[in-house]
Amino acid sequence: RKDLPLGFQNQVKKYLEYKKSLKSFRSLKLHLGYATKFFGNKNIKDIGYADLEDFLMWLPENLSSKFKANIMGTLHALFKWFEKRERKDNPSYRVPEFPKVDYELKWRKIVDKETQSAIIEEVKRISYHINPKIWIGIKWLATYISIRPFELINIKEKDIILNPGFLIIRKNKEKKPKMVPLLDEDVESLKTLPRGLPHLYFFRHEKRKGAKPGERFGEKYLYKWWKKACENLGIHDVDLYG
Repeated sequence: RKDLPLGFQNQVKKYLEYKKSLKSFRSLKLHLGYATKFFGNKNIKDIGYADLEDFLMWLPENLSSKFKANIMGTLHALFKWFEKRERKDNPSYRVPEFPKVDYELKWRKIVDKETQSAIIEEVKRISYHINPKIWIGIKWLATYISIRPFELINIKEKDIILNPGFLIIRKNKEKKPKMVPLLDEDVESLKTLPRGLPHLYFFRHEKRKGAKPGERFGEKYLYKWWKKACENLGIHDVDLYG
């Protein structure tokens, strides 16, 4: 057929249509852009191990081994998606074997507790007058290590229970609510703050240039304040998660 329904590029377009609501969409599009440039509209069912190995060798040398592994992971997900759809009409179709990409993650730089405390205190000094929840958010990430950054900023007012004192993490990687007990000192700190309606995000902006009051903190907002405090103290290459 002239419209090449099984053309690789056409299958990528269709796949991305189904995935456009994902947070990782930009990464998926970037990864598959490399593959589309290499495979064009070759019949996806004709792509085998040798073709995938050639594609891996074709990828630019300046890409890290981890990034290449991510590209191949996205490509594998595309083939699994295609297999699930194709096997309804062609039960014999299987995803081809994929070449393995070896990579080694860099060690994350960390700090000792004294340095961590100094950074958190500096965050409080430079940000508390702007919005005390900047300091609270960073302090909580250092205290409650079971909470991931994206889980933290999605906490709503209704998710904070002062008596007996715990957080309900509804939006999380595990995809089921988890409860995190609060320290007494954090419960007392919360009692000094004005509270909002149950549906409001707890980590929200007050009056600030470039943000609407009540708007949830962005994904990198706490990170920016952490880096600013680190710079003030002469501490380098330590990210918020570390």
